[in-house]
Amino acid sequence: MNPPSVEEVVAEIKLLEQLLEQVPNYSPFEDDNKMAIAWQLLLLTEEVSMTELAEALAADKITDHTYDNAAAAHNWRVGREIVKPSDEWEQIINDQID
Repeated sequence: MNPPSVEEVVAEIKLLEQLLEQVPNYSPFEDDNKMAIAWQLLLLTEEVSMTELAEALAADKITDHTYDNAAAAHNWRVGREIVKPSDEWEQIINDQID
């Protein structure tokens, strides 16, 4: 699978920034959704690396929820994942509306 284009990554970053305002603060399991998106943005903009993400998890600075979502964003950016990060958040928002 090919990684997304620069334009696709930029569009995804903008969409995640918009969704940040709409996503519930916490999941039903009390996971911090806003923190998860923040770390997704850090990985998509390459402000942090997967190593830094793993170190944050090991130091208990982030939860598994945040790690999993941020890693999925990274995997999408490098072409290992076809589901865009925003797809999952849009589903959560739509479920909330229903």
